[in-house]
Amino acid sequence: MFRALCLSVVFLCVDTTFGEIIDYDCDVVPDHATLQDVFSTQVSSGASWTSNNSELTMTTVSGEDVVWFGNHLTQDPVPWDLANNSDGNTVSMRSKWTASSTNWNLFLSDDAYFAQIYMSDDATIKLAKDGGFDSIAVDATTYHTYSVHLAGGSVTYTIDSTDYTFTPGTYTQGKHLIIGDSSGTPLGTGSGSMIIDYVNIQTVPEPSTIAMWSIFSVIGLAVWRRRKKA
Repeated sequence: MFRALCLSVVFLCVDTTFGEIIDYDCDVVPDHATLQDVFSTQVSSGASWTSNNSELTMTTVSGEDVVWFGNHLTQDPVPWDLANNSDGNTVSMRSKWTASSTNWNLFLSDDAYFAQIYMSDDATIKLAKDGGFDSIAVDATTYHTYSVHLAGGSVTYTIDSTDYTFTPGTYTQGKHLIIGDSSGTPLGTGSGSMIIDYVNIQTVPEPSTIAMWSIFSVIGLAVWRRRKKA
């Protein structure tokens, strides 16, 4: 569920200095009434999502259905904006996929560049860069923390504690954040299920270092783990 905490306590604060910070712990599905102004969503008739024990499970069938949430300019728009590339956006999630799942995404664009964490199969994560992808061998059926920081004409992906920095590909079709099947295109391409238990979104109106945001991500994950154990 959406939570905002004062910066003096941790770092989760909606503030004109630090922009929008959204901490979603998957207690409810993204189109729940309490999240109507937080996430753009799409769930077609053959796809589904459920929340159980603070895990969001999204399920789809290849080539037939789509299921995703995030921030989209025209599809179920919400009253908050992603930042420009000069300011920067950071998105982190802890997720896994069921065996034999294919074609799920975290897609982020700022109307200048885009970043994409693409789960092509249950053993390979592809990271988008200018001109293509880098493939990373990952057991995607177990939980990992995936992060993307897109700012200043550069993109840094983090899988657990390992960073990958690239020049991003250009994208001038608006600011979008899509987490789920097929990056929100009309025809779904994914199959199987994506399971998430933590998402953090930070839109930053001040240029910041990657190190600063790495510290924030670690603090956020520690707070999430503490809350899970409570």
